Amino acid sequence: MSVISWSFLAFFAVLSGVYYLPPVRRRAQAQNILLLLGSFVFYGIADLKALPLLAASVIVFYFLGLAVERAIKKEEWRRAALLRAAGVCLGTGTLLGFKYLGAFLPANGSGTLRILLPLGLSFYTFRLIGYLIDVYREKIPAEKDPIRFALFVSFFPTLVSGPIDRAGKFLPQLREGRLFDYGLAMDGFFQVLWGLFEKMCIADNLAPFTGMVWAQPEQSGSLTLAFTALLYPIQIYADFDGYSHITIGLSKFLGIKVARNFDHPFFSRNIAEYWRKWHMSLTSWLTDYVFTPLSVSFRNLGKVGICLAVVITFTLIGMWHGADWTFALFGLYHGLLYIPLVFSGSFQKRRKLKAGKWGLPAIGDMAGMMLTYLLVALGLVLFRAPGVSEAVSYACRMLAVGAWKPYDLVVALLNARIPLFFPLPILVLFLLEWARRDKEHPLQHCENAGSGKSMVLDSCITVSMLMAIILLQGHTGSFIYFNF
Repeated sequence: MSVISWSFLAFFAVLSGVYYLPPVRRRAQAQNILLLLGSFVFYGIADLKALPLLAASVIVFYFLGLAVERAIKKEEWRRAALLRAAGVCLGTGTLLGFKYLGAFLPANGSGTLRILLPLGLSFYTFRLIGYLIDVYREKIPAEKDPIRFALFVSFFPTLVSGPIDRAGKFLPQLREGRLFDYGLAMDGFFQVLWGLFEKMCIADNLAPFTGMVWAQPEQSGSLTLAFTALLYPIQIYADFDGYSHITIGLSKFLGIKVARNFDHPFFSRNIAEYWRKWHMSLTSWLTDYVFTPLSVSFRNLGKVGICLAVVITFTLIGMWHGADWTFALFGLYHGLLYIPLVFSGSFQKRRKLKAGKWGLPAIGDMAGMMLTYLLVALGLVLFRAPGVSEAVSYACRMLAVGAWKPYDLVVALLNARIPLFFPLPILVLFLLEWARRDKEHPLQHCENAGSGKSMVLDSCITVSMLMAIILLQGHTGSFIYFNF
């Protein structure tokens, strides 16, 4: 199980063991200091060169938050606005510099100047900017305790790839000491198991095939390209949702609840519903800090103003992922898909999903889900392609239906050595997510934690999931969103 390495397991076991020792438990400050030290050790091992940038960001925004609050209390609104703007510019400037500078600066030789993106920069920068804006809006008080503030920014389970927590929900949890909660810890354990299943049994089994096809798409037939495009949404979802479940589950074991990142997005009936359920911490962040201010600014334009705000917001979502034009076009593509929903009035409508005949989705809902999935898969061609020309070429070859050759797909599957059982974990994913769609994760069942009935169920689930992970795991690779 190299997704969670043995060294990390040892690190987490030691840290959590000390965390709940009698001299430490119940004492919030002692637990916070321990977690902060552990977070900096974790980050230092992962990306030592970027550790000074993380520390500097924490220090600067800690004092910026205090300065903004002081200015507001003195009713120095202009000074508060300038400090907020300075912090936003500093955060976005740092992010843009590392994320995009390498794409535009020529190197001495061929190619471009290689600037490595510090691990987790995109995620903790958004935490810092959101915190400063919330202090300016007087939604939260500035955090006075530097330990709590530093831990909010650098909490190791979520530091590298999110979720992007909000200060208003995270910081209050650090003010009280945490005792070991058996029910919460067991729920976290099963959430980690589910995340490992998604990553190791689904994403890691699909990655060799999709990677092989994308490495040389010109050598694949149309059917193979179409099949790869349809598999990729499942791969990236199992990879990123799996990571999110692992981090959320580990946090629960430490008595801390972090933001949810996915809510069964493939059961979405339109693109607006999909984005309410996909990478929720990023989507909600941009909704609050980008879309809402823009829509207020464009309110005199009516629905056209809403469309403009949506398109700009989604273009920024795309650009958040990287400097290539493919990411900007990926975001623009999704923004344009919103326009019919805005003008039809279904942009913000929320209709509860109910089971139809035989416990499956109703026919109309199923049709909406399938159409949404196809639109998402087509957009991910832009996301996955190394450049715009490659994306266009891939899409054109894929849509050449007359060139479909079934035997070409079979050969590609054999060459990639994709296991014959690969549809089975995907089927389990969809069936369990549908059956448990009202839960945070499919293995959530801790209502009667600690009872004899629950312990028997816990044991059965644990054995089943561990056997599935051991027997069905693919060739483990790094998480996709470590690149962003």
